[in-house]
Amino acid sequence: MVFEIKCAWCGLNMGTKNELGSEFAMRLERMGLPVITHSICTCCREKALNRSHNRTRVDNKLLNSPWKK
Repeated sequence: MVFEIKCAWCGLNMGTKNELGSEFAMRLERMGLPVITHSICTCCREKALNRSHNRTRVDNKLLNSPWKK
């Protein structure tokens, strides 16, 4: 069964892969509907990592703040 791979964040079509399908996926295919699996593209991955890194820096600043009680 051929699955379309799409980025879960931005919807970018990332290609296809051949895998064994579940009963649900086989029903979709019989109905003529696309069988889609999700991943994350490199652009969205970088955005998520940068967001996470920036949040960690802010959290660390707050933990080390002299105003912390």
